[in-house]
Amino acid sequence: MKGLDKFYGIDADAVREDAVVEVLATTPESTPDMDAEDNLVKDKPELFMSSSSSEANSTARTVGIVLGVLAGIGLLGAATLPLYRDMLPPQIQALLP
Repeated sequence: MKGLDKFYGIDADAVREDAVVEVLATTPESTPDMDAEDNLVKDKPELFMSSSSSEANSTARTVGIVLGVLAGIGLLGAATLPLYRDMLPPQIQALLP
């Protein structure tokens, strides 16, 4: 921290060490599974790229999830209707079956 050397009375230049950092560059090892993955990407790159069909599947899945959640909420509301029917205003009670 700057300033702490003066606060504690330490001579920063006297205790400073010039550290030398050595970097050892190594070549990455190639394993059979890494080679197989590289070959798969080279042979069938369309599997790993975004396409319109995957976007359509994603959109359909999202719509399905949203509709499923809404259907679940509706089912829960219909199942518990007798419990809270008396709490509803008379105008809304008249609209319900």
